[in-house]
Amino acid sequence: MAQLSYSAYLEATRVDHHISVKTLCRYVGFSPATYHRILRGESSPKVREFCRWVDFMMMTPGSEIGEKLNADYFRLTTVEDRTSMQLLAAAPLRDAAGLRETLTAVAAQTGQSDYDLLVALIDLRQAAPAARPAIARRVVTALRQRQHWAYFELRCFLVAAPYLSWSIVSHCMAQYATGTAFGAAGEAAQRHSLGYQELLLIAYVRAAANTHICENVVQACSWYGQTFSDASQMVYDGRVFEGLTQDLVTLFAQPQATRTAIAAVCEPRVTVLTAWQDDAPHRVTDRVARLQEALLAGGPYHHDGRLRHRPAAKPVPVQRDVNFGLRFTALRRGKGVSVKDLCRLSGISRGVYRRFCDGSNTLRLDQLCRLLDCCHIGLPEFFSFKDLPGNQRIRDVMQSHLVIRLREGLTAADEDETEQLHQFALDAGSPFFLNLWRLVRTVDVEGSDDNSAALPIAQAALAQLMSYDTWNYHDYILFGDLGGYADMQTARLVMQRLLKSIATPNCVITQVPMQTNVTLWVNLLLVAYRTHEVAAVLTVTDAIQGLATPQQGGPNTLAWSILRRYAAYVAAVVTAGPTKAAPAWLRLCQQIKTLMTEPQPVLLAILGGNHDLLMASDLWPVACEAGNPPQVVTEEDREFMGTAKRAQPQ
Repeated sequence: MAQLSYSAYLEATRVDHHISVKTLCRYVGFSPATYHRILRGESSPKVREFCRWVDFMMMTPGSEIGEKLNADYFRLTTVEDRTSMQLLAAAPLRDAAGLRETLTAVAAQTGQSDYDLLVALIDLRQAAPAARPAIARRVVTALRQRQHWAYFELRCFLVAAPYLSWSIVSHCMAQYATGTAFGAAGEAAQRHSLGYQELLLIAYVRAAANTHICENVVQACSWYGQTFSDASQMVYDGRVFEGLTQDLVTLFAQPQATRTAIAAVCEPRVTVLTAWQDDAPHRVTDRVARLQEALLAGGPYHHDGRLRHRPAAKPVPVQRDVNFGLRFTALRRGKGVSVKDLCRLSGISRGVYRRFCDGSNTLRLDQLCRLLDCCHIGLPEFFSFKDLPGNQRIRDVMQSHLVIRLREGLTAADEDETEQLHQFALDAGSPFFLNLWRLVRTVDVEGSDDNSAALPIAQAALAQLMSYDTWNYHDYILFGDLGGYADMQTARLVMQRLLKSIATPNCVITQVPMQTNVTLWVNLLLVAYRTHEVAAVLTVTDAIQGLATPQQGGPNTLAWSILRRYAAYVAAVVTAGPTKAAPAWLRLCQQIKTLMTEPQPVLLAILGGNHDLLMASDLWPVACEAGNPPQVVTEEDREFMGTAKRAQPQ
């Protein structure tokens, strides 16, 4: 058996975080000898062992190590994904005839309909315009026979959608592209599907605009908020579209929706986004422009006054709390793959598969990956946080304590729960669990009367972080939560880590939610303010302005431009004074509020809290501010900017 690249990745993480093999194996449940056989590629862990392994490392079985497994076990899915992505791209197909011949051969070899769908989509791209609607209908008819739509089905639908009627598009969007497309992982897979939400919206709005009916446009725009409202809170690009669709719903509910009114809603956003394109175009800029183009091409609009009946969404064919075998069976049936074809393609006997399904026997990781590949299901679609007991326990405690503290304050029972979590982290021996307990404890103490008691707890977590050789996804997130407690030396070391990470291809930092990423740099600025040294502040602002938008920046490319502009403003404050710099801050606030129209944009709250501390720091040259009061932003300005002071450690 070839060595598994994922195991080397996990081993490197163990070494970088100074975890002993004995401690790891005790938590996971296999022996050190088995562990070393896995590293040598002589064995594969059982699925439960694999889950506990990544759980101990504070990873997920999808995003961080899924790509490490694709090359070894997801051959069919890799071919399928690469082809469907090529079809979805606007660029002309390269060697369409050769690609069609290859897919036809694979379809004959595997007997799977996915490759027939890809061949049909190649024909769609190459066909004359008059023939495309018929091909698109055949593709979607085949897709609608599947109970479960995953990434592949979404991409096929998006390729066919421009040639489909409103009735077909609206039916598919209501039944298949509403949550059910995210499989067993639910919220995790939804996070990874955020790149498709805007494309689905554009397809839906384009079909609605072609009917020239206002109620259809309202239905299409409303779909976005109803489907992705919670998910879009994690990303700034998503917030732009959430605000845009809300404004469009309001517009098309009016008696008239003219071209001028549509442009008045869309153009200010396009103008801001265009101004923010520094060294690379933002993905969201192109998509907002495409949405505007679809709406303008569809007029003039009228109302038909009819009530809309939306079909119920297809139920998710997965129960996350059942065993792996039952979970897989539900997904297999939803994808329409027979047991006979599954066992033939995967090389797993029917007896082994039957025992896996009824829960009497578990599979090795390599066997599960082969089964998933035959059904074209990725790891993020199969696993969920419930498969990671340590992660789930800590998340539950953290979320419950935040809610309780905001509502009524922590009780003695909550304190006992925190102590039990501490003991769990100590018994597990995971430095990740221990640091997350410190985060929970810090949050608890911050809500008490003695806020200063949080400082030593937070600094212990930061000291643990700084002892690691390299940081993973969760290390950056933790610093984003506790970085406000760092000293200047720690801040400088973190800056070095960030800049080094950003310079590497597919860097870990691009996987971190951008809200956390913004908080990282804002906390570094906060530490610099505490030094009362202009040079320290400029060190941070120069680093931020030197950032380049990552090629794999994900659905948060806007945050990099916002960070650079805020850093330029801070640098202007400490060198020229706040009076001269104030217009830049007000302009940035206006731009953010133009794009993100919620009453209190989270991004402005984060930057606004940092801005308040900057105004109170007296870092700017006194000579530049002769005769001017230190606070140059009025209460009226503050209300306009939507800033909110945040409790920060002193």
